[in-house]
Amino acid sequence: MSLGLYLAVSVPALVVAGRWLKGFGKEGLTADDAEEATQTIDGLRAQLDAVTKERDEALQAARRAKELALAIAEPAGQEPEQAEPRTAEGGAEDGL
Repeated sequence: MSLGLYLAVSVPALVVAGRWLKGFGKEGLTADDAEEATQTIDGLRAQLDAVTKERDEALQAARRAKELALAIAEPAGQEPEQAEPRTAEGGAEDGL
């Protein structure tokens, strides 16, 4: 009961003070500074942007490769396979 009351009072106090609840440790409740959390979020956003850019470049390269393969196959009189490309999860990839 007293732990619940402590949490009910301390969590809003941490928010008002600009700190984030980090968890329970050997010393009890610990908190991160909001600045440290903001830096972590900014770093993760930068990583996400980089990975998204790499994914977009890979999709564009795959589209070009597919178009080239179709262009090569058509003059030879071959019918290109019309099966949908599969992703690692087993579903069709959008846009390819």
